[in-house]
Amino acid sequence: MNYLSNLAANHLDRALSIDDKHQNSIALLCDIYVNHSEYKKALELLKAYRKKDFFFNFLSAKLEFKRKNYDKAADFITACINERGYNLDSLVLAKNIFSKKKDLLRYKICLEKIVSSNTDQYLYYIELASCYNHTDEHENAMALLEIALDLTQNKQEVLLSVLERVLDKYLIDEDGFLIRDIDIDRLEYYYLKFTNFEVKDTEHLYLAKIFFESNLKEFALNEVNKVKKKSGDIYHHIHGINLFSSNQYDASLNHLNKVSKNYQDFHFVASLLAQIMLHKKETKKANQILLHALKLIKENLEMKSNEINEKSNLDNFDQVYLLTIASNNLKKEFDRCRSEKKPHRIFKKYNLSSLVPFDPGTEKVFKKSENKYVIK
Repeated sequence: MNYLSNLAANHLDRALSIDDKHQNSIALLCDIYVNHSEYKKALELLKAYRKKDFFFNFLSAKLEFKRKNYDKAADFITACINERGYNLDSLVLAKNIFSKKKDLLRYKICLEKIVSSNTDQYLYYIELASCYNHTDEHENAMALLEIALDLTQNKQEVLLSVLERVLDKYLIDEDGFLIRDIDIDRLEYYYLKFTNFEVKDTEHLYLAKIFFESNLKEFALNEVNKVKKKSGDIYHHIHGINLFSSNQYDASLNHLNKVSKNYQDFHFVASLLAQIMLHKKETKKANQILLHALKLIKENLEMKSNEINEKSNLDNFDQVYLLTIASNNLKKEFDRCRSEKKPHRIFKKYNLSSLVPFDPGTEKVFKKSENKYVIK
């Protein structure tokens, strides 16, 4: 504990020697102990308080959160909210606790209540926008980010978040596949605002990366051309692809050979190198590189599979939340197929293309008509 914190703790001890139930003194002293990892003293202080009220539950939740006992912290903050309802301090602590517990639904609810309290803290709007990650929530996320832009008067950091979100728009096509649906006009509007700032090389390369991942190669190339230090995996990868597409194989090879083998998308680079070798009639070398590329792709797929398995190890609340999302998306697809009298993509997959989804919310049932089952 530093000198000033020690001095403050001594004064608060004196105050508590006069009134050992003085809430402000207990709260301040408990904060000092927690912030300096003196958890034993903080616990003793709370035990001495004895009353199991809102104040006790809030400080206990804060203490257990700092100690990384997230289950206990969740119990205390829930008791705290049940007793006195939501206030900004308890909501902020609650959303941090539920975030650590990976309780996605309650984390989102806390953020929604924080934002609805008319807070002017722009980071909460950005944080909530990141929760709206489903195809039908894109406009909600954009509205929150635009509020954050207004609060910060077009801060560069917020503009970058807006650009990320504009590039992250998807829709489900009629075959049930998720495809990008980028609004180019909107992208250009915010991109122009962003380019009014002085941008560092790292930001140019990051923008190039997300443009490249969104298949906007012209935007990506524009960003890497602005980089002062002509280096980096993204820089060489994008230039290598651009030169390859214009049949400048030697120049492309020069860039691609400078990409680090630790680069996360090196399997794409390796497959491109193999194609260049084929164009240069170096078949043996092309085959060697291609085998290496296939090995990298296999490793990449295994790594992604492991990530999915780890993420699927969620608590029950998360599973219910994710199942709700999946069923809602499926319902929307079924509703569309039903209105268009078309079979769903899952039906087609299992050779049931004569069926259209049944509507359990009405008295309509499947009836056989001309050797097809339809809704009557």
